[in-house]
Amino acid sequence: MQKYFEEAHRFCSRNRKHLEKDVICGCFYCLEIFHPEKITEWWDDDNTAV
Repeated sequence: MQKYFEEAHRFCSRNRKHLEKDVICGCFYCLEIFHPEKITEWWDDDNTAV
């Protein structure tokens, strides 16, 4: 299971290009699963979903 967490963590920042192509994503903080179009806030020069 640790392997999967490490893999997911690689994509937790500077991820906008990936998220724009995906149809599902999740939040480490609230554990919610949702469509990336629902993301309304971006950090790191508009590249990291918050």
